[in-house]
Amino acid sequence: MVTITMVYKKSGYYGKSRKLKIFADDEFLGDMKPGDETQFVIPENSAYLFGKMDWGKTEKFVLENISDGECLEIISYFSFNPLRGLGIKSIPIEIRRA
Repeated sequence: MVTITMVYKKSGYYGKSRKLKIFADDEFLGDMKPGDETQFVIPENSAYLFGKMDWGKTEKFVLENISDGECLEIISYFSFNPLRGLGIKSIPIEIRRA
């Protein structure tokens, strides 16, 4: 198992006052709100991380070559895409290496 730190940056307006549910594959790890910094234990053999807000999901972050103690950040960005709210396109939140 690997322990990582995730920092949810206070950026953008999408989901500004709502929780983002964090998943490793299909296993729920916890909730985060903008400004939170949380450590998560990633189960062995997990292939990716993603976030969910209502029926929308972020793009998947591939866990290949992730190290114990690594820091990831969550960034919200602006999008004109009207399909994101319908769950057809990913929500405008990105998980990336810090």
